Amino acid sequence: MHSSGHTSGRLNALIAEGEKDFRTALALTARGIGLNTYEASYASEAVEMLSSVEIHALVIDAELPDFGGLQAVRMVRTFAQVPPFLLVAREVTRSLRAQAMEQEAVSLLGSPVDMVLFSEILQGVLSRRYGDRVGRRWESRTGFED
Repeated sequence: MHSSGHTSGRLNALIAEGEKDFRTALALTARGIGLNTYEASYASEAVEMLSSVEIHALVIDAELPDFGGLQAVRMVRTFAQVPPFLLVAREVTRSLRAQAMEQEAVSLLGSPVDMVLFSEILQGVLSRRYGDRVGRRWESRTGFED
């Protein structure tokens, strides 16, 4: 697990992605909108982090090396409230879209991820939930459009 330098009062995002370069790109984008970031390579690390650190937004890969992001979300729900989460997938199928919506994902983003869209969605979700604790305000889109 890796975390950025943390400043009191800032919101925390957990980026759980198996591919290091992509995880880093997502984390840098999240930091660019004023978030502290934690990073996990495995779903099990993400579950552990969600049980021990206050996380305000979760970005999780649908297919992590040990088990899937949606399975991790279901596991966390057995002991804690799941923060707003964005699901990232190499391939977006109707089935995955339905499962993501069922688990109340804020968005499902397919590869390659448009980092501007990712930033807008993350910013919008956090602005609605936490208001002034978030830096810039951007118009939000859900990412569920076909």
